[in-house]
Amino acid sequence: MTGVQTCALPISSRPATPLAQKEIVLKVGRGDLQQFEDNVSRVSVSDPDVADAVVVSPHDVVINARVAGITTAMASGLVGVTSASGGRLGVMRTDADGAPMLTSLATIHVPGDGQVHGVAFAPDGRHIVFTTIDVGGGLRVVRIADDSDGGLELELTAVIENADAPIRPKGVRFSADGRHLLIAYGDNASPIPRRGGHGFVAVHEWDPASGTIGRRIDRSSARSGIECGEDLTLIADDTAVIVTDQFKDAVHLMRLDRVTGRLGEAQQVVSWSAGGLTMPHGCATSPDGSTVAVTNYGDGTVRFFDAASLIGLLQ
Repeated sequence: MTGVQTCALPISSRPATPLAQKEIVLKVGRGDLQQFEDNVSRVSVSDPDVADAVVVSPHDVVINARVAGITTAMASGLVGVTSASGGRLGVMRTDADGAPMLTSLATIHVPGDGQVHGVAFAPDGRHIVFTTIDVGGGLRVVRIADDSDGGLELELTAVIENADAPIRPKGVRFSADGRHLLIAYGDNASPIPRRGGHGFVAVHEWDPASGTIGRRIDRSSARSGIECGEDLTLIADDTAVIVTDQFKDAVHLMRLDRVTGRLGEAQQVVSWSAGGLTMPHGCATSPDGSTVAVTNYGDGTVRFFDAASLIGLLQ
């Protein structure tokens, strides 16, 4: 649980390193599972009438043959960046080393948005959801496609105003199966520590086929003790939710039913005294699910926690 200083995100302006190519022969109507060492968020198929490809997990892609023919598929990773002051969302491809490629940058701005905050890719890599923390706040849904020049094309498909104002939507996260969208709610960040608030976590249905946010399935209880839900991440195969609480200098943990999307009661599992948290802000789970990283807005550090140990604290 040692803190380390944060560092700048490496950005690559060089062309992407080509992936090793191999020939795959499929029977019409049959599929083939391709596994990748690096994370894959989307796949482009040169002739979708011949075959299609579906990203089923960060490392697994299923290629399905539709008719007899020859086509090519290109797998790539994407990274999304929000601008707290410019009100823009930026999306870039990543190279073979996982570094964002600045030359592939595509941006989108929704008129009236001044501060955008949380961002999450749908598991299939075709849509992205981000939050705004302007007065009132809201959710935005963007469709990602390839343009005719091989670049990225972003299309705004939904602008959803916040029905829970003045509490704003902050962090967003998809379940790995793409069925649910989780949103952390809280007040805006401030360099001056504040106390009091009524933050919460909400779970919504997500329709992968249409890329739309559905009904709210559940909302964490008012007894949860969350004052400012700044960000959230999933652990233990999506059966538990980690929530950073900036006002309490704490991390909360609650159960999640992967089938129904219902939430359990939140418990404060890490605090300033035990974990060295100072206005915890962002959080993320390592690809293997073993580690949770939490950034501290208060002192500019990152703290790392063992995910299994956190689950062990859940009563």
